[in-house]
Amino acid sequence: MSGIKTIALTGVGNLGQSFVDHLVSEQKAGKISKVIVLSRESSKGSETNSKLEAQGATIAFVDYDNQKSIESALTGVDAIISTLPVAGLLSQITIAKAAKAAGVKLFIPSEFGDPTEGEYPAGTLPALKVQVRKELKDIGIPYAWFYTGPFPDFCLTPYLGYDFAGGKIIIRGHGDGPVSWTARSDIARFVTYVITTHPIEKYAGRALRIEGDRKTFNEIATGYEKKTGKSLEITRVPRADVEKAVAENPNDFLAYLYYVWDAGKALSGKTEELDNDLYPGWNPKKVVDDVLP
Repeated sequence: MSGIKTIALTGVGNLGQSFVDHLVSEQKAGKISKVIVLSRESSKGSETNSKLEAQGATIAFVDYDNQKSIESALTGVDAIISTLPVAGLLSQITIAKAAKAAGVKLFIPSEFGDPTEGEYPAGTLPALKVQVRKELKDIGIPYAWFYTGPFPDFCLTPYLGYDFAGGKIIIRGHGDGPVSWTARSDIARFVTYVITTHPIEKYAGRALRIEGDRKTFNEIATGYEKKTGKSLEITRVPRADVEKAVAENPNDFLAYLYYVWDAGKALSGKTEELDNDLYPGWNPKKVVDDVLP
C-alpha cells in the first residue's frame, strides 16, 4: 500500500472539482482520511468554499506568495494534487518547496492533458510544464505526472466549436489525427486509485500515460451520426490555417490545441506505453457512447 491517506488539492476549477467530488466520496467510504483544499485567504466566505465544505472537504486558507503559509497548511498531508490553470503553473514551485519542507510524500503537478516532451517556445503552456517538472526534480520531492489527452466532456462542447446537440461542429485540419480522450471524472478516479494503492516507488519520477478512448475527430463525427441518426453540419478549417495561427502566435493556447490534435500529437502514448493496467477494472467513458449528448 502507498500509505497515502490525507490528500490536499490546489486549483478547484475545470478539472479540480472532479477531483474534489471523487476524493470526498473516497473519504466518506473510509478509504481516505482527509481531503484538504488550498484556497487564497482573499476567498474566505466565498460561495465556492462553502460548497466545498458542504461536500466534506476541509478548506485551508493560504498566501500563495508565502512559502511558510503553504507549509503550515500542508503539515500532515501525504500527497498534494495540483490542477492549477496556466496562470498558476509557476506557483507550483513555491507550493512544492513548502510541501517538501512539510514532509509531503508525493506531488502531482498540473500536467493532465497532451504530452509535453521536448523543447518549446519560452512562456508557452508546454514550456511552463517542462520547467515545473525540472524544478520538482531539483527540489527533491517525489513526483509523478499524468498524460491523459484532452477532456471530451469539456473540449467537445460549444465552447470550442463542437455543438453536437445543435448539430453543428467545426473540424480544424484534416480531422484524422488520433487523439487520446479521458473524461475528467475518469482522471480523478484513476489518479486517486494509483496514489492510494501502489507504492510511490513504482511510478515516482515518470509520466503515467492513460487513455479513456482513442478517436479522431472524423471518427467522432461519423460515430455520432450513426448513433443518433442525425446529420451534422460540419465546417472544416484548412490545416494550413491551423498551422498559420500557431506560427503567428505560439502563445495562442486554443490554436496550439487545435494544431496538436490534428497533427496526431495528442496521444498519451503508444498503445504499449499506456499505464491503464495500473487500475484493474477501470472502465473509462467512451466519447461517442458515454460523453456526447
